[in-house]
Amino acid sequence: MNLRRVSTVAALVASAATAAALPAVTAQAAPAAAAAAKASHPHVYHLSDRGRTVHVAKGERFKVSLQQATDGGYEWVVTKHPDASILKYVGSKTHVAKQQDPAHPIAGAPTKEVFTFRAVGSGTTSFKLAEKRFGREKAVKRFKMTVKVS
Repeated sequence: MNLRRVSTVAALVASAATAAALPAVTAQAAPAAAAAAKASHPHVYHLSDRGRTVHVAKGERFKVSLQQATDGGYEWVVTKHPDASILKYVGSKTHVAKQQDPAHPIAGAPTKEVFTFRAVGSGTTSFKLAEKRFGREKAVKRFKMTVKVS
């Protein structure tokens, strides 16, 4: 019976040691988990955010989602690229409304142009977007954002 008590006490001590170490491991994993969640779900800015200065961490991605009406041949385009050593323009993608079949869009139905950026170096830069009619210089809407990367 003495051996059984020793093994029970040893199991309790091991369990207590594991439980004591758990908060330290969890505390270390929490920032990594938060960073992973942020990377998989980047912040999305909209037309109402134009003119803002935003702060992002190096390595972080973010998006700018702007509604456009395709009925008159309008599209959002980059008119001033950011400093590529600070902020990389990853690209853009057009998203059609859910009720539309992407292969057969309804003429004039609203779409969203989503621009993706990634912070690559420390510093401050800005970029400009404009909604223009295809082949025309005059913009009907403008979007400018300043980005501080640390």
